[in-house]
Formats: sequence, structure tokens, C-alpha cells
Amino acid sequence: EGFVFVGLSDEWALTICLLHAVFGGNCQAGDFINMNPGSVSSYNISELMGFQDVADGALYEEASSLFAGELQRYGLSYEACQPCFQQASAPESAVGVATKELSSVAKDQAAGSRV
Repeated sequence: EGFVFVGLSDEWALTICLLHAVFGGNCQAGDFINMNPGSVSSYNISELMGFQDVADGALYEEASSLFAGELQRYGLSYEACQPCFQQASAPESAVGVATKELSSVAKDQAAGSRV
């Protein structure tokens, strides 16, 4: 209770879609970029010797329940979010524009360094 928005990192695409459904705005390609990918693809949990963080598990279950409820409230699913996903992949998305601008700046800088 008391949270304005709850999303799940392991449901990132749906989280972004829900975020835009709740607060508005256009879906952007940059919304879907993993800004902190990390370098570990799997974890060795044997070091935990069976330990389970009960509080963390309960928190995740509650967050998952809130998230599922909000998806239902807004009528969202992967299928229903396709317009958001397609909008984000459109060439005119913010990341696409920023990439084009950066590419243009890099070309200008490279041309200037040759002179």
C-alpha cells in the first residue's frame, strides 16, 4: 500500500507498457534499453546453503500481485501492449532521433579532425 506504481524488472516490457498506461506519454525505444546489464548470466546459489529470504519472497509476491492487478485494471497483456512496443521501435522514437543526432555529431567531429 502507498506505492504510486509497482513494476517488475523481470517483466520489464509489460512494466513500461503499464507505466505509460498509468501516467501517459509515448513509448520510447530508450524505455526498453537495459541500462545495467551486469556481467553474470547465472548465479551459484549453493553458497546460500538453502537459505531463503522470507521477507524478500513475501515482498516480491505482494509486488507481483499488485502488478498483476494493475495489468488487469488497465486491460494490458503482451498482446494489448503491441502498439506501445511498435511505437518504441518506430524510427522517430527518441532513441532513434538521439542516435541519428549523435551519429551526425560524430561525423562532423571526424570531418573536422581531418582538416
